[in-house]
Amino acid sequence: MNRGISELAKMTRDRRAGEGDHVTVILACGGYRSGSTLQYNLLAEYAELAGLGSRLGFVNPHEAHAAVTSLRVSDRGVGVAKCHHVVAGYHDFRSRDEAWAELTQSAEVLPIYSLRDWRDVAASMCRKFRLSLSDLFESALWRENLANLDRWLELGAVVQRYEVLVNEPQLAISEVADAAGLPFTASIAIDAAVATRLDAVYRAMRSTTAEHWDERMLVHDDHIAAPAGGAWREWTTEECRTARSHLEPLLNRFGASWDA
Repeated sequence: MNRGISELAKMTRDRRAGEGDHVTVILACGGYRSGSTLQYNLLAEYAELAGLGSRLGFVNPHEAHAAVTSLRVSDRGVGVAKCHHVVAGYHDFRSRDEAWAELTQSAEVLPIYSLRDWRDVAASMCRKFRLSLSDLFESALWRENLANLDRWLELGAVVQRYEVLVNEPQLAISEVADAAGLPFTASIAIDAAVATRLDAVYRAMRSTTAEHWDERMLVHDDHIAAPAGGAWREWTTEECRTARSHLEPLLNRFGASWDA
């Protein structure tokens, strides 16, 4: 998959520009353990430093309409939010499970999806949620993750590879600014990237507990363990066999392969 703007996202942007409207919320909507928190922090930091808007934090579907309305009424610029959820049937969001989808279709929300090596995603989910690989692939959590993925892509989310977020953060910011119709300033993007480096994330993690995350950066006390990836290489032969049957189709779908 192209690491930048999908064709549907381009159409969304062009329609918005033709209507003289603008994005109200940029939503980091990537799946669990995919880099969506890094993406959120990069974009929120840039919006704040550039004077374009502010961070909204994690906004669940039942809170989405109120958040967008508040921004629109107060004229506070663009908001940057994070949320994984867009399909019904997995959580109790007061019958508003698809609120983010509705707002995306109205062109007020631009979803940005972070795409990471699926082996790293699985390894990180096992660590974070304390699951074996077999239990992960049989869990509602995994089914939800894939259901959200399909729906966000249907909605035309801008897809960004995890490697770009980590290694080329200025490029990642410029792609989203372009998709959202926002001005891009390279020097401010550099400052945003510096503010979200690993040392800043680790400082935020040290200020949290298992029960309370950092409200600014949305990180937990054990949020990061292997940011460079590769923890899956420690899997046993049997674990690799189990993982491959589930993950190879996903790797192939997005232009990667198990043996690469």
